[in-house]
Amino acid sequence: MISPHGRTSHLLITDGPGCQNPTMPHVERIHPDDAEGLLKQIYDQRIGRAGRLWEIVTVQGQNPESLRESMRLYGQVMFAASPLTRAQREMIAVVTSKTNGCHY
Repeated sequence: MISPHGRTSHLLITDGPGCQNPTMPHVERIHPDDAEGLLKQIYDQRIGRAGRLWEIVTVQGQNPESLRESMRLYGQVMFAASPLTRAQREMIAVVTSKTNGCHY
């Protein structure tokens, strides 16, 4: 699928910074220039915070409300009060990503 800006807005993620899984499904993605409404707000916030959009954000772009809630959950798990230290939570995330064959 080609976006109105001439860019492919879907991607097969099989190498690079994404998952290293050759059976990864084809995921429709919305390019930042094509984002509107809530998705544009989320993309702009993420770019402002990290200087880029991570793949985990763009693959959830088809459902901006779900993406927003997913980011809220991530924030709670990683930054809210917890018996686990921040370092322990990061270690869990790294091990989980490595076990799943994904870059974290």
